[in-house]
This record gives sequence, C-alpha cells and structure tokens, in this order.
Amino acid sequence: MNYLRDSLGEFIGTMVLVFLTIMSVYVAFYSGMESSIAYVFKSVMVGVSLIISYYCFAPYGRGHFNPAVTFAALLCRKIGLVECLLYFLGQFLGAVVGAYAAAGSIMLINGGNLPYLPTENIALDGFEGMYYIYFLLLIAFVTTIYYFFYLQVISRKENNGRAGLVLGVGLASISMFLGMFSSGMPPALNPFLTLGADMAYLLSGNPDAMESWSVSWLFVVIPFLGASFGSGLFVLWNHTFNKLRHIRSLRK
Repeated sequence: MNYLRDSLGEFIGTMVLVFLTIMSVYVAFYSGMESSIAYVFKSVMVGVSLIISYYCFAPYGRGHFNPAVTFAALLCRKIGLVECLLYFLGQFLGAVVGAYAAAGSIMLINGGNLPYLPTENIALDGFEGMYYIYFLLLIAFVTTIYYFFYLQVISRKENNGRAGLVLGVGLASISMFLGMFSSGMPPALNPFLTLGADMAYLLSGNPDAMESWSVSWLFVVIPFLGASFGSGLFVLWNHTFNKLRHIRSLRK
C-alpha cells in the first residue's frame, strides 16, 4: 500500500514540476524579457519547481520526480523492481497531466488560443567532429555528478530538512550552465520533463516540435546513462567511506 501512496506522491510532484517549468518557459518567451534575463529566469524556475515539488510531495513519496533518479535508486538497491516500475508509471502520468495542464492554462491566459511554445533548441551546430563528442561527454559527466549528488542528499536522514533546497539550487546551477547552449527549455536532466515539454510543444502546434527530437533525445537517454554511472560512484564512494571509518574505529 505504501508503494501506491509513494507512486501518487511521485505523480503529483512530477506533474507540478512539469507544469511550473513549462509555464516558466512561456512567461520568459512571451513577457518580453531580455535574453540574458530570460536565460537566468528559466534556469532558476527549474530549481524552484523542484524545491516546491520536493517539500510539498516528498513526504508522500520518495522525492525523486525523475525516472533517472528512480533508476539510480534501483541500481543502488534502495528500491525494488516493482517499486521502480510503479514510480516510473506515476512520474510518466504526472508529466503527461502536467503538460496538458500547462497547455490548458496557457490557452485560458490567451483567450482560448495556444501560442507556439519555443522548443528545446540546443545549439549543437557549432559542435562538429570531436567537439561534438566532447560536448556529449561533458553532459554525461555533469549528469553523473548530479545523480551522485542527488543520491547522497536523499540518502542521509540529517539532510531531510534542507534536501529540497540543496537539490533545487544544484539543479538550477546545472540548468544555468547547460542552458548556455539552449534557447528554449532549460536542460533539467529529467527525461519525463523533456517528454512533457515536447508534448506541450506538439499541443501548441509548433512546426519544429518533431525536429526538436533531433536533440531532445539526448536529455532522455543521457540522464539514464548518468544515473548508471552516478549510482556506481555512489556505491563505490560509500563503500570506501565506510571502510575508512571502520579502520579509524579500530585504531581508536
């Protein structure tokens, strides 16, 4: 029964995360913000959205709101396969509902019309040959560190009170860094957030929505790769730390 409660928490938390992030992209794009201000605003709002979701709904779930985090937790044996699949389902449905809710809200704001939403346009054109590979490796490295950091934060009970703030600030910082290559959706290292955003783009009738998948798939696949490496680093780190602590205790 706790699995169902936790899945519901993941559903609502992911829905809020997707909804707020898409709305922030809409506000930044149509409010006339200068590009530099909009860039910071979108990245900060990604972090704020995670903070809100975490503090409001983590008590009723695991506080993942991200299938890659759930996958990393599975690899670390912190959750079972059934639990993982239920969380995936809750997160996916949350992303879908969040995308539709954002599209509906934007329609209400615009008197029943849904304007084009800017797609996730990562400026990869300037990265050719080995530079393209280097950029992908940079994203993989950043995601690995992020998921290692995420697992460390949510695994320590003493972090419960400040976990949401720490995770939100960390995500905003990473989105701001990777957002230098993006003019649309700030990279949030969340596969279902990327899917939800692309769904909103399709609903808005953006003719470039399908073409955005030439880049968007990176932010679906790479987070899972980063989660794999991050979970391995997490296990290795804690195993080494526990061994050193044991050796120190013996010396005393």
